[in-house]
Amino acid sequence: MTKHQKLIELHVDYFKEQGLDKYHNYKSFILKNGPKIRKTSTSGYYPDNMEKHFIFDPIPLIISNEQWQVIKAGVDQRARMFTKLLENIESLSIYEEIYNAITTSPYYYKDGLNNKLKQWLIYGPDIVWNKEGEILVLEDNQGVVGAFDYPPELYNAYRQIYKGKISTNIFLEYEDRYQVLSDYLSSISHMENTFVLTGPPSSPYIREQVQLASKLGIAPVQIRDLFLCEEGYLNTRTIQGDKRVEILIKRIKSNTTNLKILSIPNKTGKVTVLEGYGSNVVNDKVIFKYVPELIELLLGEKPILKQPKTHWLNIDNEFDLVMSNASKYVYKKRNGLGGSHVIVGPLMQSDELNSKLQLIYHERAMWVAQEYVEIDVTPSLHVSDKIESINCPYDFRPFSIIGEEVTVLTGGISRVNQGTSGVLNVSSGGKIKNVMIIKDGEYDCI
Repeated sequence: MTKHQKLIELHVDYFKEQGLDKYHNYKSFILKNGPKIRKTSTSGYYPDNMEKHFIFDPIPLIISNEQWQVIKAGVDQRARMFTKLLENIESLSIYEEIYNAITTSPYYYKDGLNNKLKQWLIYGPDIVWNKEGEILVLEDNQGVVGAFDYPPELYNAYRQIYKGKISTNIFLEYEDRYQVLSDYLSSISHMENTFVLTGPPSSPYIREQVQLASKLGIAPVQIRDLFLCEEGYLNTRTIQGDKRVEILIKRIKSNTTNLKILSIPNKTGKVTVLEGYGSNVVNDKVIFKYVPELIELLLGEKPILKQPKTHWLNIDNEFDLVMSNASKYVYKKRNGLGGSHVIVGPLMQSDELNSKLQLIYHERAMWVAQEYVEIDVTPSLHVSDKIESINCPYDFRPFSIIGEEVTVLTGGISRVNQGTSGVLNVSSGGKIKNVMIIKDGEYDCI
């Protein structure tokens, strides 16, 4: 048994020794302190509007600092590239195929992107290891990135497992992500002039929106609260009276009404909209296809992280190539969220796959085909009438905050799939893990 495996076994043995009661006590703690997710209108995760808890796996994903440094550099590079992309989309017009992919994106809002303002704030790619141990990026995520609000208390909960067995100092510490975010916002303007733009109380994201505002010590506002004063500044109504808006963190879906209300202050530079209109092009699966090329074009660097070959089905020769071996690909809708609109060819019967491909054919511009990756597995706790561990595919989502520079936050979250769908997503029935990074040289302490 390797020292890495020994750490994993500690977690399994801990719950086996303590029994089901201890496991259910731990689960109760997670449910009390953990984040909740709800159905959204865009992804259709659930058949109802009831709040759903994340299902937590108490066995963490443990990676080495050497692996973490590679991932950290790769996340930083992709974030820097996307920042340049959002600032310079028109400069890419000479690259017809890439420019067409961007401007046909369902997320593309020309008026928003042409305002030359800070366009985004939080970025977190989905990363996996294949069976050969290579690190690969499967998707890019910007904006309301799932589990960014993961409470730090859950990280500390793992520490009880190591008491008397291993020093917890062997792991890298998490930063206070809200403090990092607050420091960046304070560098732009006064926090009293910073607000989170939320949806109405019925919004599926309202809990996350209000929690973000609460953690940062700022007020949430709705579109109906905003108005332009005579001087052309954006103001908001609050219970303390009218206040000027200098930073607006947009946590709602873009639409024409929102753009109209904010267009004047945007163009005059009198308000900074973070998670700005149009910045969701980063999430587009078609744009993902061109990331390695864009890194070289916009940064003049070689990509640090690899990614599977991705084909845009709107391109005739790529469509023909994919259809000649259709069962070997994973199909994703370019604006699909939450694991929805994903078709895993190698895991489907041919009749079922052909039926779905017929539907894709009629909207080819909305779909990509990605080479299938056989994802590495990690132990996950399985509880029925007894406690055991089973090996499951997993991913890793680190988070970064985009300020004047990119700050890649230590650790992140991991998701495992104990089913057979091939989709790694909490809202598709997966479990969520914490991620712990072992400091250099600390394996000797195990």
